[in-house]
Amino acid sequence: MLQAQFDAHQASGLKMKDYLDHTTFCHDGRHLNALYFPRSLPRRTWRFFKNLIVITHTIFEKIIRRYQCDADYRKLFPFSDELAELIAIPSGYDSVLPMARFDIFYDEATQDFKFCEINTDGTSAMNEVRELNNALHYNLGFRKLTKYHDFKSFKLFDTWIDRMMNLYRHGDAPIQDPTVAIVDFIDDTPSKQDSLAEFRVFQRHFEKKGVHAVIADIRSLTYTDGVLRTAEGDPVHVIYRRAVTADILEHYDEVQGFIAAVKDQAVTLFGPMCTQVIHNKWLFAVIHNDATKAFLSPAENEFVALHFPMTRDLTEDAIRDLDALATKDRWIVKPMDGYACHGVYAGVDCSDEQWRDILTEYAEAPTIIQEYVTPYRSANIDFSSRSPRIEEYINMTGPLRVRRALRRVLLPPVQRRHRALGGQ
Repeated sequence: MLQAQFDAHQASGLKMKDYLDHTTFCHDGRHLNALYFPRSLPRRTWRFFKNLIVITHTIFEKIIRRYQCDADYRKLFPFSDELAELIAIPSGYDSVLPMARFDIFYDEATQDFKFCEINTDGTSAMNEVRELNNALHYNLGFRKLTKYHDFKSFKLFDTWIDRMMNLYRHGDAPIQDPTVAIVDFIDDTPSKQDSLAEFRVFQRHFEKKGVHAVIADIRSLTYTDGVLRTAEGDPVHVIYRRAVTADILEHYDEVQGFIAAVKDQAVTLFGPMCTQVIHNKWLFAVIHNDATKAFLSPAENEFVALHFPMTRDLTEDAIRDLDALATKDRWIVKPMDGYACHGVYAGVDCSDEQWRDILTEYAEAPTIIQEYVTPYRSANIDFSSRSPRIEEYINMTGPLRVRRALRRVLLPPVQRRHRALGGQ
């Protein structure tokens, strides 16, 4: 189809690019760049993902609850006293993990997969997916395929808002007309200003459902007489937290209003701080620990052994035990609590000298070394390139778990050509 009408498809691909260059999504000053053909998967794969998500979510809730009630188990995690105290606070509703995105390396040919990372701090990319799906209206190839196939995407904003408010209304202390605050560290940096666009989309969707929503810098929240307020004086009853845990801990003294309200359970927090147990990449080491195996079922332990890559703390002992210097292509290095791919290095992308320097620099730092997973590749074309041609691209799949929903599955119509996707 593409070869028969290449010029027409290229023209539609450029229309997609023009649309994406003017969308509400932008990150660090860069707009979306999508490959031409969206990632489409059959219904049987959707059912496979649904089962995968339910099993994984069950395991993760067990781990979080064990952390909260077992002092010895807490010692396995590298958390500060301040964070451990916040993790222990009850969520106030029937879930310790109301939302998560499970990024996996999924092989379409074999249905085998390995986990890459777990995202729980607000789980962004929903606006990115919304705009990518909108861009398909300009895609001639997609329009032709809709004559022969029925395609379904997912309305992630409304799904999350519905389930979030349902959990709140059935929680410990709901009020009739709550104010929801979408909070983050909001400043003049390009990345934070870009995030505001997504927050405003959420705000509009909240308002359409009759829920008053505001956007607030987490540092501007004040807590007096049992009431959390924005800088404008609005009382806050529910927080949709987009401020990542690492940033909260880094600016701990600046967010004392937020911290005090959470400790007093004066607000209902989505997501609760206990999700850091899963979000932190040290999970990949603890999940293989005998202490975790002891409270998981045999089937869950088998699932973990098959699908969670072997992980160690990056120490001199680990480097020696794994012979990591001589076997660089087998390993990837990641910060325990990083995001946006900062500090992620795959040995396969490094020269011997670069790899040696990375191991030397990050040994004994809060960093892990993990089994490298060769990602699945599929054919696609990038019409924004100077010489577009069909190439093999790496796939990253991110099923999204929304508590008590249909476990909606996020299938981003975008793939990346980079060789290493660990941590992304």
